[in-house]
This record gives sequence, C-alpha cells and structure tokens, in this order.
Amino acid sequence: SLQQKEPIQWVWHGYIPAKGLALLTGLWKAGKTTLIAALLKGTASGGQLGGQEVASGRVLLVTEESLGQWQVRRDRFGLDENVDVVSRPFRGKARWQEWEQFVDYVRELVVDRKYQLIVVDTLPSFWPVWDENDAAQAVRALGVLHRWTEAGAAVGLVHHPRKGDATEGQAARGS
Repeated sequence: SLQQKEPIQWVWHGYIPAKGLALLTGLWKAGKTTLIAALLKGTASGGQLGGQEVASGRVLLVTEESLGQWQVRRDRFGLDENVDVVSRPFRGKARWQEWEQFVDYVRELVVDRKYQLIVVDTLPSFWPVWDENDAAQAVRALGVLHRWTEAGAAVGLVHHPRKGDATEGQAARGS
C-alpha cells in the first residue's frame, strides 16, 4: 500500500496538513494569535497567507481568550461565519476525564458541522498535563486528538517556546 503515492492535501500549504496535527510555536506576544486570525480569515474563501495557499472551509477555534476579544478580532480581520469559537471550555486546567470528554464532544462537532480545521490557542491552557516534560503525559494528552483527525479535521496547536536557547526543531516548551 505504500507503493501508491498520493499527494498531501493541505489546509495551509506547508504548515497544516489536512487531517493531520501541526504544532505552531512562537515567542510570547510575537503575534501567534494574530497569525491565527489571519489564517481564519483565509479559510472563508481560500487565499494565501505567507505566500502559501489556504484552503476554504469551516473552522473551530478553541481559545483561552474571551469571546469579547475574539469579537474585536472578528471585526478587525473581517472573519466570516465559517469560524466557530469555543472560549475557555474549562474552569482552570482540565482533568483527564474532562479532557477526554471534551475531545469526544469536539469530535462529534467535526462530524456534524464538517470542520476542516480545529485550532487550539494555546495548548497548555487546556490539556491536563501538569508536567510538560513528562513524555507519557504529553503523548497521552495529544494521542486522543487523533479522534479529530480521524473524523476529518486538521488540528493546529498553538504553543509557547521553552525558556532559553534551543536548537532548530526543539523550540517548543516541554516534551
């Protein structure tokens, strides 16, 4: 089955593969959420962002910011009805059972509403990982997100960098 080469489909060419996971890491206050808003704008009718094609489709944004902040961004960026927002789905950090229930809830939304992309901004605000350097916890928390990709959505996870210098490809905080 590996003999047949199928082209990779992209939500944002070169950055977020369709039905795949992508980790977007950037410095604090460097514009990660502004970049996400520009990406969401591009998903309304397709277009380009950073010189790369953005596919049109429905998006679910899971954000640590208030709905009010996203209403301002909606107006500033001209976001369309193709973007739905879930703001602060947990009170504080999720527990493991809450995380899995939320993942299953979003999976149902992917199926029902045909989301092509789910953006989580920022990952550490939601997942139940208490020690980000514990690989077992990180793998457990991220592994369930494949329920979203298997349901048909790409997943863009926004994350913060580690403190101090890091080699290329090692900038994300934690395991």
